[in-house]
Amino acid sequence: MPSKSSTNKRSKGEESSSASDDDDEPITTSKRKAKPSRKQAQIDEDGLAADQRKMEQLKKDIRKRQKLLKEARAKEASNKDDSDDDEDADRPESEDDSPSVANSMGGLSSSIRSLPATSSGASGTAAISRAPLRRTGAAAAKGPVQAPRVPANAFKSLPASNVPSNKNDSDLALSSEPPQPPSSASPSEGARSSSPGLAAQPQPIGPPTRQAEAGQDIPKPSLHREGAVVNPKKPKAGDFEDIVEALILRASFQYEAFISTKNAYPDTALRRKWAIKAWKSANVNAEENYAMNPTINSLIQQRGSRIRGQAVSTIRGLVATVYGFKKSSSDRDVIANQKLAQQLKPASGATFHYQNPQTASRFGEHKIISRSIEAVWFKDASSHGAVFQDLFNPIPLETIVFVLTVIDFCIDQWSTGKFMKAKMWETNVIERHAAYRLDVAEWNGLNEAVIGGIRKKLYVRASRNTGISELAPAQKMLVGTALERAKGDLDGWTGDTDSEIEDMDD
Repeated sequence: MPSKSSTNKRSKGEESSSASDDDDEPITTSKRKAKPSRKQAQIDEDGLAADQRKMEQLKKDIRKRQKLLKEARAKEASNKDDSDDDEDADRPESEDDSPSVANSMGGLSSSIRSLPATSSGASGTAAISRAPLRRTGAAAAKGPVQAPRVPANAFKSLPASNVPSNKNDSDLALSSEPPQPPSSASPSEGARSSSPGLAAQPQPIGPPTRQAEAGQDIPKPSLHREGAVVNPKKPKAGDFEDIVEALILRASFQYEAFISTKNAYPDTALRRKWAIKAWKSANVNAEENYAMNPTINSLIQQRGSRIRGQAVSTIRGLVATVYGFKKSSSDRDVIANQKLAQQLKPASGATFHYQNPQTASRFGEHKIISRSIEAVWFKDASSHGAVFQDLFNPIPLETIVFVLTVIDFCIDQWSTGKFMKAKMWETNVIERHAAYRLDVAEWNGLNEAVIGGIRKKLYVRASRNTGISELAPAQKMLVGTALERAKGDLDGWTGDTDSEIEDMDD
């Protein structure tokens, strides 16, 4: 009988062998799933909630659209029923409208009613009443067909025609001044509102009764565009209806021509007169008749600064190119620019406008003058010089004064040797402008015939860029011996007999 100790050893050995067998088997370990972080979980929840909200909103939109479609169909059906009832009510009664007529074939009853008589038109076709056509689908969304808009520059390049004025037209005064607005209202009160928005329609400068008493056509009011949001502090031409806007731009274009040829810096009264004349001329050229109001007058006058700024921007580049100023920061170029500016404007008086600035010979004949006139007013066929030939032919003395003032100002921007860009404010150049007016008037008084020829040559040279050509004056060709021969042929003729005509044909 085995002892207890041997038994324990055997059991331990079996356990060790079984353990070794277990070690030979592969060990499998289960992978643990990574738990999402709280932040990621919150993001996912928010995204899911947002998707759900979008889905609910889409459902609401679908239900809303279905409801609207249902109501539209019901409304259309009711309208159709009403139109059918109206047609039945208008139909005249007849003997054929009996409840029923025995059917000879089957003894069945029918409710067939005869159609009402219809009237025939002049063409012989029956006049059938139809319900008005209605737009449906995408066509209904477009609404009524809008009339084509008038372009803003529709009247800008129209040939200018003469507008009658007073005999004394030195300052372009009008033959009849419009009456002033009532003293209780400010000049621009009619065109302003308390806050930006749909402003009240501007009032004309004068009431139309004056034109009506004189037997003239009453001008149409210049109204704002429908739906225009008007800022009373910053009105613009686009606030008005299409035709009025085009007239404003045309009048403003002519006002710029007045500034360029009459006086670059007119006083307040003269600016107002020019604006009124430009508006009147624009209506005549466009064959329109719209009333002027204070807002339009102000918009036209604002174009004076625009043409002056355009002239400065254009001539500034010519000054650097023609005279040879260099935009360089080197000491050598800075000194050369400073010296050149002093040569063109010495202390004794400006010589830049002479044909030869060094010798100061041939006043007002430097090539920069003609090139400036061409660049500012004769750029193409739609420029001021081409549209308003009567103002620029020949080149006015005031235009030459204007050009000299701008060139003088542009040279000053190089006085330090470096280009210093500046704005040409009226207060800074009004004195030199007045000085050049005196000099040019004195120059013209020396020999008006010669100066007139120079001005004419400036116009002819500038007009080449625009494509306009001045027609030569008509000349008689029946002169001299040809005139004597024609006179001899007519001697003894009466012109009343047929025999004379036959002899001439033979």
